[in-house]
Amino acid sequence: MTIVREERLWKLLTLPPPPAGTPDEAWLELLDCTVERSWDRWCYARQHAVRAAQDGYKPHVAWAVATTAWSNYWELCVEARTIKERLGGRPAGTSARSPATPRA
Repeated sequence: MTIVREERLWKLLTLPPPPAGTPDEAWLELLDCTVERSWDRWCYARQHAVRAAQDGYKPHVAWAVATTAWSNYWELCVEARTIKERLGGRPAGTSARSPATPRA
Protein backbone atom coordinates (compact mmCIF):
# COMPACT_ATOMS: atom_id res chain seq x y z
CA MET A 1 0.00 0.00 0.00
CA THR A 2 1.19 3.47 -0.76
CA ILE A 3 -0.16 6.77 0.46
CA VAL A 4 -1.08 8.77 -2.62
CA ARG A 5 -2.45 12.01 -1.23
CA GLU A 6 -4.38 13.14 1.81
CA GLU A 7 -4.05 9.69 3.34
CA ARG A 8 -5.64 8.02 0.31
CA LEU A 9 -4.12 4.54 0.00
CA TRP A 10 -3.55 2.63 -3.23
CA LYS A 11 -2.17 -0.88 -3.47
CA LEU A 12 0.63 -1.18 -5.99
CA LEU A 13 0.66 -4.48 -7.84
CA THR A 14 3.86 -6.41 -8.44
CA LEU A 15 4.67 -9.20 -10.84
CA PRO A 16 4.69 -12.69 -9.36
CA PRO A 17 8.12 -14.19 -8.65
CA PRO A 18 9.34 -16.80 -11.11
CA PRO A 19 8.74 -20.41 -10.19
CA ALA A 20 11.62 -22.54 -8.97
CA GLY A 21 13.47 -23.89 -11.97
CA THR A 22 12.56 -22.69 -15.42
CA PRO A 23 9.77 -20.23 -16.00
CA ASP A 24 6.93 -21.90 -17.86
CA GLU A 25 4.00 -20.77 -20.00
CA ALA A 26 1.69 -20.68 -16.97
CA TRP A 27 3.98 -18.17 -15.25
CA LEU A 28 4.17 -16.03 -18.39
CA GLU A 29 0.37 -16.06 -18.50
CA LEU A 30 0.31 -14.99 -14.85
CA LEU A 31 2.54 -12.05 -15.78
CA ASP A 32 0.05 -11.07 -18.50
CA CYS A 33 -2.88 -11.39 -16.10
CA THR A 34 -1.15 -9.16 -13.54
CA VAL A 35 -0.48 -6.49 -16.16
CA GLU A 36 -4.09 -6.75 -17.33
CA ARG A 37 -5.31 -6.39 -13.74
CA SER A 38 -3.23 -3.24 -13.32
CA TRP A 39 -4.82 -1.90 -16.55
CA ASP A 40 -8.29 -2.59 -15.10
CA ARG A 41 -7.33 -0.79 -11.89
CA TRP A 42 -6.12 2.22 -13.88
CA CYS A 43 -9.41 2.32 -15.80
CA TYR A 44 -11.26 2.25 -12.48
CA ALA A 45 -9.12 5.06 -11.03
CA ARG A 46 -9.46 7.12 -14.21
CA GLN A 47 -13.25 6.80 -14.15
CA HIS A 48 -13.27 8.02 -10.56
CA ALA A 49 -10.99 10.94 -11.46
CA VAL A 50 -13.36 12.00 -14.23
CA ARG A 51 -16.34 11.75 -11.89
CA ALA A 52 -14.50 13.68 -9.16
CA ALA A 53 -13.67 16.44 -11.64
CA GLN A 54 -17.30 16.61 -12.81
CA ASP A 55 -18.63 16.67 -9.26
CA GLY A 56 -15.90 18.93 -7.90
CA TYR A 57 -15.25 16.56 -5.01
CA LYS A 58 -11.54 16.17 -4.28
CA PRO A 59 -10.46 16.00 -7.92
CA HIS A 60 -6.80 16.49 -6.93
CA VAL A 61 -6.91 13.32 -4.81
CA ALA A 62 -8.64 11.30 -7.54
CA TRP A 63 -6.14 12.58 -10.11
CA ALA A 64 -3.22 11.58 -7.87
CA VAL A 65 -4.69 8.07 -7.52
CA ALA A 66 -5.20 7.77 -11.29
CA THR A 67 -1.64 8.93 -11.92
CA THR A 68 -0.31 6.39 -9.42
CA ALA A 69 -2.40 3.63 -11.02
CA TRP A 70 -1.11 4.56 -14.49
CA SER A 71 2.50 4.56 -13.29
CA ASN A 72 1.99 1.14 -11.71
CA TYR A 73 0.48 -0.22 -14.94
CA TRP A 74 3.23 1.20 -17.13
CA GLU A 75 6.05 -0.05 -14.89
CA LEU A 76 4.55 -3.56 -14.82
CA CYS A 77 4.06 -3.50 -18.57
CA VAL A 78 7.71 -2.58 -19.17
CA GLU A 79 8.95 -5.08 -16.59
CA ALA A 80 6.88 -7.94 -18.07
CA ARG A 81 8.04 -7.09 -21.59
CA THR A 82 11.67 -7.06 -20.45
CA ILE A 83 11.28 -10.44 -18.74
CA LYS A 84 9.69 -12.01 -21.83
CA GLU A 85 12.36 -10.61 -24.13
CA ARG A 86 15.09 -11.90 -21.83
CA LEU A 87 13.51 -15.35 -21.67
CA GLY A 88 12.81 -15.47 -25.38
CA GLY A 89 9.13 -15.94 -24.62
CA ARG A 90 6.33 -14.34 -26.55
CA PRO A 91 7.44 -11.33 -28.61
CA ALA A 92 7.30 -8.00 -26.82
CA GLY A 93 3.90 -6.37 -26.90
CA THR A 94 1.95 -9.60 -27.38
CA SER A 95 0.05 -11.61 -24.87
CA ALA A 96 -2.71 -14.12 -24.76
CA ARG A 97 -5.12 -11.32 -23.87
CA SER A 98 -3.86 -7.75 -23.68
CA PRO A 99 -6.01 -4.70 -22.80
CA ALA A 100 -6.09 -3.75 -26.49
CA THR A 101 -7.36 -7.20 -27.49
CA PRO A 102 -11.14 -7.64 -27.34
CA ARG A 103 -12.32 -10.43 -25.09
CA ALA A 104 -14.14 -13.32 -26.67
